[in-house]
Amino acid sequence: MSYRSIPSIGQAHENSCWAACLAWWLKAVQGGRPSWTQAKIMEVYRRSLDGDGAMIPEYMVQAWRNDQRLKMGTMVFKTPYATLDRLPIGPTPVCIAFKHVTGFAHMNVI
Repeated sequence: MSYRSIPSIGQAHENSCWAACLAWWLKAVQGGRPSWTQAKIMEVYRRSLDGDGAMIPEYMVQAWRNDQRLKMGTMVFKTPYATLDRLPIGPTPVCIAFKHVTGFAHMNVI
């Protein structure tokens, strides 16, 4: 099944974009990775969350890189002018976390 036919997953609450993105990404890329729901993801990474249920950015890179079940590579690009044509991404979906100009952090899958 093509990842293009997988329905999006809405956030469970205002700070769970990271969990919704990871849940969708796991469905899309499969390859022996877990098929976790958003709720399961929040439970698995609960020690990396702040009091509002957002994943602490400094923990995300390490947590996802070190979790062998995800088979996920993580990288950080610090630039105020990031463009997708400069990122080392391939033809499959990628989770992109960013800090919005207004100060809040967000994640999307592209």
